Amino acid sequence: MMKAQVWQDPTVKEKLYDFNSVNFIDIDDPKNLQMAVTYRVSAVPMIYIVDQEGIPVKAGSTMNVNQTLQFLS
Repeated sequence: MMKAQVWQDPTVKEKLYDFNSVNFIDIDDPKNLQMAVTYRVSAVPMIYIVDQEGIPVKAGSTMNVNQTLQFLS
């Protein structure tokens, strides 16, 4: 749902420009296993906002467009 609807929403896409970097990571890909372990991914999708050192400052899971916009603010 999020990939098809939320991340494709023009308002959400515009809000993502506020961030230095946006990455979508497939945790089912073996090369990303360590990242999933490091960030303690417990559900899919997981959304993290991290600081410059990669430390999570905010985490969330499935959200609709309005919830995602609030999360990103």
